[in-house]
This record gives sequence, C-alpha cells and structure tokens, in this order.
Amino acid sequence: MRDGDCEAEWRVIWPDGSVHWLLGRASVFPDEQGKPERMVGINIDITERRKSEQKQIVDRGEPRRNSTLPELATRRSMNYGR
Repeated sequence: MRDGDCEAEWRVIWPDGSVHWLLGRASVFPDEQGKPERMVGINIDITERRKSEQKQIVDRGEPRRNSTLPELATRRSMNYGR
C-alpha cells in the first residue's frame, strides 16, 4: 500500500493462552515523492464484541459452512485504500 487507510481484524493468543481479537485502523501518509513515510493508527481490543457476535450466530442456529467465523470476519473486514 502506498497511501490511504486500512482496517483489519485479527486473533491474538496472549502469553497466558487466552484468545483475544484486535481491530486495527491506520492511515499511511506519503512523502513528497509519494512513497510511504509515516503510518498512524490504533489497535482496539474487540474480544467482547466478537464473543457477542459468535453467541448470536449460535443462538440463531446458523450453520458454520466451510469457513470459521474468524476466517469470514477477517476476509470481510479487510478494507484497504478507502
């Protein structure tokens, strides 16, 4: 990516073995030649939101199909160059 915005969600396993989900949002700023010079962003712990989403899916009895919720969410959340 040369410049623009990006957003992604990913799973992280902490040293204690617990699983957490993070949401990262960032913007890339180019230098005068248009090359990426600086990236500013934030990571947010969205573990509780992901647990709630998973519970809703289970409560509705939706089939899991061929992909896991994390795989589907990661593909859906990748949004570069908005």
